[in-house]
Amino acid sequence: MDQYPDISPSELERIERYLTGQMDAPEKEGFESELAAQPVLRAQTGEVKLLITGIREVSVAEKMKQFHDEMNSTEKTVPRIGGMKRWLVAASVIAVVGIGMWFALGRNSREDNTYLAYYEKDPGLLSAMGSTSDNYDFDRAMIDYKNGNNPAAIKTWETQVKQSPANDTLNYFLGSAYLAEGNTSKALEYFNQVIRKGESSFLQDAYWYSALAFIKEGKNKEARPLLEKSDRKEKDELLKAIND
Repeated sequence: MDQYPDISPSELERIERYLTGQMDAPEKEGFESELAAQPVLRAQTGEVKLLITGIREVSVAEKMKQFHDEMNSTEKTVPRIGGMKRWLVAASVIAVVGIGMWFALGRNSREDNTYLAYYEKDPGLLSAMGSTSDNYDFDRAMIDYKNGNNPAAIKTWETQVKQSPANDTLNYFLGSAYLAEGNTSKALEYFNQVIRKGESSFLQDAYWYSALAFIKEGKNKEARPLLEKSDRKEKDELLKAIND
């Protein structure tokens, strides 16, 4: 898979409006259809999301500090965008400079680009919160997970999985939470518990996310048999990408 091109200002603004919930329903539906069909757009959206929210590897954060002067000078030249909040303009500046710097330095490996193009966090389960819920702690952790507070969810679920080590739901979502945090080794550890069990409603998803974790680690050989077992519609496209 070739490294995707720089993001134009207009495309960056469109991605930001999607990520910040500022699109109306028809525009959002159209954008999500494009995401499903265009790996490059998925990768760009993933990059912008990571850069805007500050979820980036430490090495990237250190490199971005070196570009502090460039960011300041760029910010002075950014025109005001009608109706857009000041913080979103600042985020645009950081994203534009950060993305340009990221591509220029070549920090993103081919594996990272492929991973970002296909990774989308599992949305989680519906939670029936209530004081009488038999699964209150699990449901509370699921809400944390869905809100992006993966460490809190992991803390609760790891306590629970010690009591029920064969529980495929706990193992699967622990894997999902760790993968969302970028910890591929822990994610694979828990996904493997689901795969070893064999009979699980999470088995196909465990194949898919395990393959993505291996791709992120640069272990395409280990990813291939998992992708071949997966029932995801994107699997053939991804297999081709890691074989090229």
